[in-house]
Amino acid sequence: GAVADGRVLATVPVGDGPREVTVSSDSRWAVVANYGGETPGSTLTVLDTDRHAVVRRIKLSHQVHTPTRLENRRYLRPHGIRFRADDRTVVVASEAGGVLLEVDTDSGKIDRVYPRAVQTPGLLAIDRTTRTTYAAHDSPKIALLSIQLDYLDPKGYWHSGRPQPA
Repeated sequence: GAVADGRVLATVPVGDGPREVTVSSDSRWAVVANYGGETPGSTLTVLDTDRHAVVRRIKLSHQVHTPTRLENRRYLRPHGIRFRADDRTVVVASEAGGVLLEVDTDSGKIDRVYPRAVQTPGLLAIDRTTRTTYAAHDSPKIALLSIQLDYLDPKGYWHSGRPQPA
């Protein structure tokens, strides 16, 4: 919970070079983008804010089938992280790859990769009503990305993938 007097509630170890953090709408979860230092970072740290504890560390990598082989892709320098309306999925930019990732914080899996979504993605904002993602980047422009979400749940939130059984 919030502390009015500004005292530190806990110090929790995360990854190298924590750059940004996003908090779920119910303040139950926080996810830290571990940008790295001299060595580029490629992880997210999921925190339980009630217990002040690390729940999981998510590696931003996955296997991709190419026409000739199975490749392991690693996404470096994560930042610009934001929760989607479901308070489970985060959208995060990979600065080194110029991509946006949708990551399921419960499973630790990358759900979607939006390749070359923006040249050098920076900070993100998500309009939960219109499903538009705004990405600031190294130019005098802002990118408006209409990231496709697949279904509307009974509470009026848009989600990726298939609807979960009730």
